[in-house]
Amino acid sequence: MDRKPLSVLLFLCCFVMLTVPLYGAEKPSCAFLSLHVDEGSTVIGESEGKDLTIRFTEALDLLDVYDVLASSEMSRNIAMRKGLGATPCTNLACAVEYGKLLNVDYVIYGIYGHIDNVYSVETILVDVESNQEIKHVVTDYKGDHQGVIEKIPLENLKTLLGMAVLPHDAEAAYARMVKGDAETDKKAVAKKPLRFGPRLGLVASDDGVELGGGIEVRFNNLSVKIMGNDAGIGGALSYYLNVEGNSPYLAVAGAYYDDKNKGLTEIGRIYGLMLGYRLMVVNENMDVCIGLGAAYVDWDHKQYNAPTKSDQEIIPVGELTFGYMF
Repeated sequence: MDRKPLSVLLFLCCFVMLTVPLYGAEKPSCAFLSLHVDEGSTVIGESEGKDLTIRFTEALDLLDVYDVLASSEMSRNIAMRKGLGATPCTNLACAVEYGKLLNVDYVIYGIYGHIDNVYSVETILVDVESNQEIKHVVTDYKGDHQGVIEKIPLENLKTLLGMAVLPHDAEAAYARMVKGDAETDKKAVAKKPLRFGPRLGLVASDDGVELGGGIEVRFNNLSVKIMGNDAGIGGALSYYLNVEGNSPYLAVAGAYYDDKNKGLTEIGRIYGLMLGYRLMVVNENMDVCIGLGAAYVDWDHKQYNAPTKSDQEIIPVGELTFGYMF
C-alpha cells in the first residue's frame, strides 16, 4: 500500500482542523464612548474629557481583547447619525443605542469627575446584543489631570475586563504614547508664548463694586490686564504659576478713578497686592479669575464751595473677571 497519499491526506486534515477555529476566532468589536463629565464636579474643561476618552480608547486597543473603534471614527459616525450636539451616554439605553448605531458588539461608557484634587472615573461594559451591563468599575486617583491620564485608563480597564495581568509591554507602550504627546503639547505651548484677549467682570473694594471691561495680554507666565469704565481705569501685572490651565497667581494692581456724584467729586489712587486663582471653563481658551487682596488708597474729595478733603487708608480689594484668550 502506498502510504504517501495517506500522509498527505492526514496532513491536510490536521491543517484544516487547526486553521478553521483560528479563522473563526475573530476578536469582538468594541467602542469606548465619550465620557460624561459629572456636573457636580469641580470645573473640568471639555477638552479634558475628550482627552481622557481618547486615552481610554488607546489603552483598550493595547490590551488586544477587542477590535477597537478609533475615537475619531466613533465621534464622526455618531455626529453623522445624531448630529453635532449629541451628548455622552449616562445610561444603558443610550449606550445600547450608540452601540447599534456603530455596529459593534460591545461598548464602554462612563463618567469622569473630580472634587479638588480627587479624581474619579466610572466605566460600564455593555453587551449590545443582549442589552445588558456586564460589569462596572470605579477608579479613584488623587493628584492632577495629567496623573489621571497616566494612571487610570490601564488600571481601570484591567479590572473592568477581569484581566489578571496586562499584556506584555502594554504599560511601556502606553507610557511612551502619553510621554510623546506630552512633549508635543509642551512644544506647542513653547511655540505660542504670547496670547491676548478681552476681559469682562467685577472689581470690588469696601466702597462698592464696579463693572468694567478691557484686555489681557499674556507672555508665558506673565500677564498684563487693563480694565476700565466711565469712573476710572485700573491695571494689574500678574504672575501665573502655570502657563496653561488652572493656576494660582499673584498680582500687583493699581487704579485711578475720578467719580462725581450729587455735587461730590472724589479722585482716588489705589495700589495693592492680590492673590487669586485662574479656573479654565468650557474650553482651554476661556477662564475665570478670582482674586482677593489688600490695597493702599489715597483719595481726595471736594464738595461744591467746600475745602478739599484728603485721606489715606488700607482697604480690601477683589476681582471676579472672565476672559477669552486667542
